[in-house]
Amino acid sequence: MYNHRMGTFWSSPQKFGEVEHAVVSNGSPIKKGKVATGGLVRGVMAGQPDEAVIHWFCFEVMDDDLGLYDPVEKKEITIDNIALHKVGISEAENKGHYNEHANGRNWPLDHEINSFLKYVKYLWSGVSYIQSLQIQMRMAKELSKELAEGATVEVHDYQVSLVPKFLRFLRPDVRVGYFQHSRFPSLKHLQDEWATWPEDARKAYKEEILGKLGADYVGCHSPEYVQNLIDVLKWLGIGENHVVGADNNATLNLDGREIFVDANPIGVDVDGWEKLARNADAADGIIQEIKDGRRTLVEIENDETLSDAIKKLVKEISEIPQLKEKIDALREQNGDEVEIKNLVEELDYRISLSPACIREVNDWADDSVHLVSWERLEYTKGFEIRLKAIKKMLEAGELDPNKVHITMVAASTGRDELSGYDEFIPGVEGRVKEIQDNWCSKGLTFEFRKESHDTRQLAALVRSHKKVIGLFTPYKDGMNMAVQEFVSMCYDNVGVVVMTNTIGAAQVLQKAIQVLPTAEDVAKGIKQAVQISGSPAAKARMVAMRKALRSHTVKDWAQRIVKRVSCSGSKGTRDFKAPAISLGIAGNHDQNSTSSSRAA
Repeated sequence: MYNHRMGTFWSSPQKFGEVEHAVVSNGSPIKKGKVATGGLVRGVMAGQPDEAVIHWFCFEVMDDDLGLYDPVEKKEITIDNIALHKVGISEAENKGHYNEHANGRNWPLDHEINSFLKYVKYLWSGVSYIQSLQIQMRMAKELSKELAEGATVEVHDYQVSLVPKFLRFLRPDVRVGYFQHSRFPSLKHLQDEWATWPEDARKAYKEEILGKLGADYVGCHSPEYVQNLIDVLKWLGIGENHVVGADNNATLNLDGREIFVDANPIGVDVDGWEKLARNADAADGIIQEIKDGRRTLVEIENDETLSDAIKKLVKEISEIPQLKEKIDALREQNGDEVEIKNLVEELDYRISLSPACIREVNDWADDSVHLVSWERLEYTKGFEIRLKAIKKMLEAGELDPNKVHITMVAASTGRDELSGYDEFIPGVEGRVKEIQDNWCSKGLTFEFRKESHDTRQLAALVRSHKKVIGLFTPYKDGMNMAVQEFVSMCYDNVGVVVMTNTIGAAQVLQKAIQVLPTAEDVAKGIKQAVQISGSPAAKARMVAMRKALRSHTVKDWAQRIVKRVSCSGSKGTRDFKAPAISLGIAGNHDQNSTSSSRAA
């Protein structure tokens, strides 16, 4: 049985392990037996050599009827170069740590969303905080057993922010990096909240900050977040000699150690998303040939079988790596008849996701516009303000329902049990239904999909219209990958972006139409986007944004973290000369932008 007594926990390992580099996160990178497609997983894998095995440590909820169990499942699972090390936790611990402490307190505080800070006054000293402490101690203990002498460790995000400090106590020989994927709150916001907290909550918050500073290197998405962190540290009296340089980096001294902090915005796989868009356009061409009679649905040449011809067409429409394995398995199990049936079904599915099908079904005019967005159905993402803006514009006659088409894809966050979501999600759905009921009968096309983000589907949406507008309007967001994915798929520089200036990506995509996170300002941004859509000015903006994205891809982000961590600690953080990342301060940098000030 696991003993939570501190004396037992802090015992040092008897010998070193064999893991030279480890990655730590709250959740598993393996979902249903496959590597997850999330940004963190793709990013971390991009930073490693192609054949390298990534040792990934994460929590796993296990059966725990009595609350007493061996917390670690020792079976190591390796899938697609990821060696998974699972640290066991109970259902109760997961609820206290993840639902209540991490996402009921850390998440809304970091994103400065006061209406969801319902837990903050008692969680710091409550059961959920103790549960979070315990399982992060457990993670550090298991890491300490597996790490080789002088190993390097990447710790990712706020759910495991205490692990660096605990690991440093156990293994001072290792070099640790911590990356915060959410925001760092501003000093003013923290001070306002601080005034309402009891003393034990203030002490606990300090300990959480010190947990992150157990790392030798701390990374975040933007210079604004670097400055926020340093401002908070000065105010709390943590560390000394805080220096913020002109290159968006900072250093501070804590207990005789130098800690390096830098702005390293996470990017996306620009080439990968562009390839998806090109595949969608290629499918468009083939489907148009079929419609024009220049190509039969299936062309059988020489001694080809029907299934061979269908396979060729499916491959031409879109490259699907999993398709060959599926076909081979069907052939072995069921024979050609079933294989053909399934191939035809796959072909129908591919065509249904094509841009041509989207246009044909809706019969869109060339002078209409298509507003698209995809986000997690989460309260920081600003669903309400974009829906309010659209309703306002329709009522004011600023959008012609016959010439505007809207597609919103909302993926589940897995946080439905958290306080507030029982009101938030029905509220969003109600606003959608109100717009659909009042305006779809007058010509508006509005599709709201509650489903996971199929990347091929997203490519079809972006390539569906010559006048496509990406609408990304979070209240606050650490970075926002979706808007970068949209820009990556606009490889021909066709498309316009409307985005709030309160997200990390605003400091990279400075030529987007940037707006405040209010319905009024978002409406102004949409109006401007409709006016310039398809113009040379819109193309120039997209050219600049695509150039900015290529200056810091997800691979650059991941490799920078690995190098920063490797050169930290005893080797000195300044030994590594990373390529400069030029970032301005988020806001509106164009004379034609709809707003000139940042949101409070």
